[in-house]
Amino acid sequence: FLVNRAKKNFHTALKDVDGTEFTEGDKDIDFTYFIKNYPHSPVVLPENVPVKHKLMDRRLTASLDNKKSLASRLKEHSLCDPMVYFSPQDIPFKQPGKMWYVKKPTSTQGKQVFVVPEEELYAVFQSGFIIQEAVTDVLLAAGRKFTIRVYVLVFNGGIFLFPNGLFIVHEIPYDPLSTDHDVQINHDPDQAHRVVLSDAPFYSYLMMRLTTLVPPVFRAFPELRSAPVTDYCLFGADYLLTTDWEPKLLEFNGLPNLVHTRQINEATTSPMLLSLVQTVRKGEQAPGRDRFVKVGEL
Repeated sequence: FLVNRAKKNFHTALKDVDGTEFTEGDKDIDFTYFIKNYPHSPVVLPENVPVKHKLMDRRLTASLDNKKSLASRLKEHSLCDPMVYFSPQDIPFKQPGKMWYVKKPTSTQGKQVFVVPEEELYAVFQSGFIIQEAVTDVLLAAGRKFTIRVYVLVFNGGIFLFPNGLFIVHEIPYDPLSTDHDVQINHDPDQAHRVVLSDAPFYSYLMMRLTTLVPPVFRAFPELRSAPVTDYCLFGADYLLTTDWEPKLLEFNGLPNLVHTRQINEATTSPMLLSLVQTVRKGEQAPGRDRFVKVGEL
């Protein structure tokens, strides 16, 4: 195998199945997780060495990564929840005091994301940004807001869900009317607490709901079907939970963070990476707590 991101976690995940990193002189590469022009990575793909499994072409996955194109496609298929608009003028019903998120479509890690009441939208909105309806009836953990991260694998026409993940609890107690970035958005490691998803009381119900909710979203992107059958993409999907435990999709990340705390890495990341490699090398696996489960077809 050859990877240029989360190398330590890949090595840990693959050592029990005798995974060995590519070295000069090897005749082929079985698996890669390789991002071109990835910052601080000196590794380059060797020329004239066959690669069996690689990441999908980013041109096929970019529409899910970009918050604006994601919302556009979901709206076309009546799957957009919470609702998204592309300018303040598009909002059909005026509700002073209603909270909205204003986001740069390509932002990550909560950067260039604002939360404001409706009457302040024009003050922060910029051309090309999106306006996403704020979910305010959120389930809380010790009085604090949290975001859920789960992993979805698309491979060989199949949609696979990993039956674990993490939830990220904000540091500051939640106020639904707050515009404070730390209250509503900030999930930096020094401002949030990460917890293994399977430890949550809502875990079983959430995974059951996601097996129903995830496939229709990915079927809205038929371009994924044109990828070679040996290529794959691992998505990080972010959700909020309402007080009645209903998942609300926030965004997808086609290059999700794969390095967390030691507890998260051991309980979730390493088993997930091992299952990722085994699934793309061997096809579908028998269901298990630490294995990707096929939940649908593209």
